[in-house]
Amino acid sequence: AKMGDDFMFDIKTRVRGFKLTIFSNGVPWFDTSTNNRLTTEMEQKLSKVQVGSIILIEEMSVKMPNGKIEDLSKITLRVK
Repeated sequence: AKMGDDFMFDIKTRVRGFKLTIFSNGVPWFDTSTNNRLTTEMEQKLSKVQVGSIILIEEMSVKMPNGKIEDLSKITLRVK
């Protein structure tokens, strides 16, 4: 990700995997990616999300420039 020009440093990382959960009408659906890309199933489900759905991106891990693997905080989105 590119940070603003005033950001103190620019870290190049690579997402190693994540879990995507979609709650639609209270019903959860999830899939896991083992790289930095959406799976075909994720793309299909995301193309059909409806207003009120909640999307969670969690269990994300990235490889830092020093080779260390770091876990990231989850991201929660509500579709409006």
